[in-house]
Amino acid sequence: MTFDLDGTTPESDISTIDGLMQELQNQAALLIAVATGGPRIQAVEAEYQRRRRQLVRALERRGLQYPFPWHDLQLWYGYWHANLPNYISRRTHISQLVGPVLEALERQQSDLTVIDLRSKESTSEVSNLDKGGSYRMFTPLEVFCCYAREDQEMLVHLKKHLVPLERQGQITIWSDTNLNAGVEWEKELHQHLESADIILLLISPDFMASDYCYSTEMGRALARHNEGNAVVIPMLLRSTFWQNAPFAKLQMVPMNAKPLTSWPDRDDAFHNITMQINQAVSELQTRRAQVVAPQNYSAANVRSESADDGRNENAQRRKDQASPMTDLRITNNSIALSRTEIAQLVNQYIGVSGGYLGDFNYRTHAEFYLDYCNLNINPNEHEGTTRERFITILSSLPPRDQAAVVRGVLNRFLVEAGPATRTAEMHNKFLQIIQRLESGTPYF
Repeated sequence: MTFDLDGTTPESDISTIDGLMQELQNQAALLIAVATGGPRIQAVEAEYQRRRRQLVRALERRGLQYPFPWHDLQLWYGYWHANLPNYISRRTHISQLVGPVLEALERQQSDLTVIDLRSKESTSEVSNLDKGGSYRMFTPLEVFCCYAREDQEMLVHLKKHLVPLERQGQITIWSDTNLNAGVEWEKELHQHLESADIILLLISPDFMASDYCYSTEMGRALARHNEGNAVVIPMLLRSTFWQNAPFAKLQMVPMNAKPLTSWPDRDDAFHNITMQINQAVSELQTRRAQVVAPQNYSAANVRSESADDGRNENAQRRKDQASPMTDLRITNNSIALSRTEIAQLVNQYIGVSGGYLGDFNYRTHAEFYLDYCNLNINPNEHEGTTRERFITILSSLPPRDQAAVVRGVLNRFLVEAGPATRTAEMHNKFLQIIQRLESGTPYF
């Protein structure tokens, strides 16, 4: 990131997703710059305020939340001075804040058609898929609420704020308040605890004091989280000592782990929580998405073969195989790079400027695959910017070739020479991803 002579950065067009992502990265770079010996706060405060106002509005229009909690740079100064003692910790903190929003924008930029398998129209939608298209199919995620009885009133308010996600078909919510009279409550509770995709821990002094909440429910929830079978989100309702708890390593909500009861307006706190749950839902749906690619299939062929009424044996066999719900090559590829991982590699590790990838031009991008990856790939066979070509190529490769490209990226783009979002922590994460791609071991 470079600053003009007056300490400011050039403005991007935030009406496009690429421009919005660039401005987010500019804002992240500015925050890091003032905290690591860059321009003086007074020189860039006006730019920070202008960009903050624009980003808040632009992100809200896309259902996302501005990731940086500081209304001005003096508040950022106070935060880093008290909590982030060195340059590395400041860079890492900003990267962790901006990363999920960049990933969410990358997903919005995807041209995948989303088919809700619960809808009555889903069968006809699948029947009308064009040959060779790519589609994402999803079902609602189950959200399990683990809470102490004393906090039931807050649970009711939380559910109200999550109703929009329910109506959109993104989630279903379960807590023991859903139990009907006469059921074996403990058996059903544990069934839902085992099947939940997202588990909310409603943290309070009563939760921490409850043996059942703390040891039984939370213990199993964290075990499933560590196994990669669920996502646990701790939610701090009331002040209590939680820093040494097993969930302390997880990201706490609301923002900055500020107890919900400490917010001047509790609706603001619940809104912040809902936005972060929505973000987690989007990430999990993307990671677990079933990407569907019809194989030698068209709805017209199915209809014409159905008219044969079995008179041709081969046509009948193809008809049976080409049922709208079965003639689909459904892939839940848990080894290859996920869309979120590709987005992280592109937007956070390499960095994007004006739609172009890092410092690549068309020539150096073409040379990269042979020089750094030992792969004979010609990106000039694809349309678009270097960023668009890179994503197209990487998405189409088998896992071992993906590993070669990721390794090439790590060797080509060094941590110390990168944008604010390129951290040593992310470098190590991609080394682990390379091991998965090369070993063939799934990640969930």
